Amino acid sequence: MITESTIFIIGAGGSEPYGFPTGQDLRKNICTQYLNNFNKLIQDAFDSENIRDNELKIAQNFTRTFYNSNTKSIDLFLSRNPDFSNSGKRSIIIEILNSERKFIKKKIKFWENDWYAYLFNRMTETLIKKDDYKKFNENKVSFITFNYDRTLENYLLNSLTNSFLFAKEDVIEQVKSIPINHVYGQVGFLPWQGKEPIIYFGQDCRLDIIDSIQKNIKIIYDFEKGIDEEINNLIREAKKIFFLGFGYAEENLKILKIPEQLEKGQKVFGTALYFNEEEILRTKHRLNGKYVSNFHKDMIIEKCDCLTLLRKYL
Repeated sequence: MITESTIFIIGAGGSEPYGFPTGQDLRKNICTQYLNNFNKLIQDAFDSENIRDNELKIAQNFTRTFYNSNTKSIDLFLSRNPDFSNSGKRSIIIEILNSERKFIKKKIKFWENDWYAYLFNRMTETLIKKDDYKKFNENKVSFITFNYDRTLENYLLNSLTNSFLFAKEDVIEQVKSIPINHVYGQVGFLPWQGKEPIIYFGQDCRLDIIDSIQKNIKIIYDFEKGIDEEINNLIREAKKIFFLGFGYAEENLKILKIPEQLEKGQKVFGTALYFNEEEILRTKHRLNGKYVSNFHKDMIIEKCDCLTLLRKYL
């Protein structure tokens, strides 16, 4: 059981152990695979050859421009070029659903650096009796994720359901009570989440369904008024803040109002797996808010993966 208020802020590196692309990989996949994937979709979506040709030209222009821009992330590119929003969101949805399908095809999953499993076991280590699943939501945890996939909530539900087989419906309510906020949205909602559009995990979608998911996908310019106050409150009230697989991009920290809303007494931990020493130092300065000033005591940014960080400091 996690009894101290803890928030996990998750970037693309948090989903990487489960076969999902990092920001860099997503850019590569879009530039090299989107046209082929999209061409297959429009063959079934449109009878008119003229419409198909026009759609393909738009997609070609998008991928060519994104590639030549050398912009590090699709989110930042779309913020700078909102006219490509339709093609950009389509490409994101296709890539994430493809990754979800690959995830479920691996029937026996022993993931390397499986921090989901470590976290789940920390959250359930005191749940011994058959009715103890009712205490799952007493864990003082919340999640802010910049990822579009639903692996975290899917993982928590599957794990808790199979730990307490006879209480499936009650288990769903327990998992739903854990705050999981997708800053940039998600590729639809799982059936048990009770929201629209319902998209099964790894669902193979037609183009019209992909387009219906677009309203769930946000990009940076959608945040001119800031994020929900609920998310701001979660950050301010946390005693511990973990950045997991997070790139510390300026635009994402700005959305979270970090470091401005870091408070006295909060302890900040973060992964920096592919960072060098100078990049880690710059990140510490970037996160250095009003009170989090002692790098060695209050702020720990380490060159390690998510699992290693949690094992040391959670």
